[in-house]
Amino acid sequence: MKFTMMFNKFLAGVISLTSVIGFGSFPHNVAEDAVFEVQAAESNTEIFDAECFFVYTGTYGEKQLPIFEYYYPSDDISGTNYKHRKSYFKGDVPNDLEYGDIFVTAGDVVTTLDENTRNTYELDQSTELQIVGNCSELMETQSLQVVDKTYSGMTMPPVYAVFTFHLSDENENKYYYSFDSFGSTLGMNISGATEGDTLSFAVYKDSVIVPVMQKTNTDKATGDVNDDGEFNISDVVLLQKWLLSVPDTHLANWRAGNFCIDDRLDVFDLCLMKRQLGLSTQNCTKII
Repeated sequence: MKFTMMFNKFLAGVISLTSVIGFGSFPHNVAEDAVFEVQAAESNTEIFDAECFFVYTGTYGEKQLPIFEYYYPSDDISGTNYKHRKSYFKGDVPNDLEYGDIFVTAGDVVTTLDENTRNTYELDQSTELQIVGNCSELMETQSLQVVDKTYSGMTMPPVYAVFTFHLSDENENKYYYSFDSFGSTLGMNISGATEGDTLSFAVYKDSVIVPVMQKTNTDKATGDVNDDGEFNISDVVLLQKWLLSVPDTHLANWRAGNFCIDDRLDVFDLCLMKRQLGLSTQNCTKII
């Protein structure tokens, strides 16, 4: 089967897409083979009005598979009008994808839950996606302050690393945003943000979609636990040894490894540290 992604960087005109995808069914089967095709078209998007859509946010796993967050209308009282599913694609994609690129499809959205994870799905390679622009161009940008942040995660299957943010604007309107960072290299990673920080988000129909900028007001984890002025694999090795209670292991700057911002160091901080350096997060406590 073929995966056709129509890269239409629109240059003139207006689109209005409604009821592109119904959320009624979410079949769980996946095509096995894929051929990537590029089709060009000239047009422009000045108005974005899709019921369901995808946003490119980064890459997943050691093979750096592209992540397309799938956004669809919410039917509960979670505090947001849209939900999203983290979905990766195993086929070929062009090298010029940009963080925040928005895609729509006229066909069904078919995903399969990755059996080793709790929140990560594989997008069917037969999906036909069409680019309509970027969040920075087509969506409103709002500055929101972090009111509260929580984290939950598990390093054994089903693995996950979920950050949840409660946010507020200058008028004290409340917003909600969460993401699963496990195995991901994100174009904008706000996992280090904490209470009081100001983040800029692309907002669509009163729902937070993706972060576009971060401004912090407190010192954040840099990864430089040996305090030598650089963040590299030697810091990972040192933290691993410290977590395993290897004798004569000392951290010169333990707060630099506190990626979860919870005033303690554990295997979750180590996993986030490895991810920042593009290292495998499997067997996090195994000495390199």
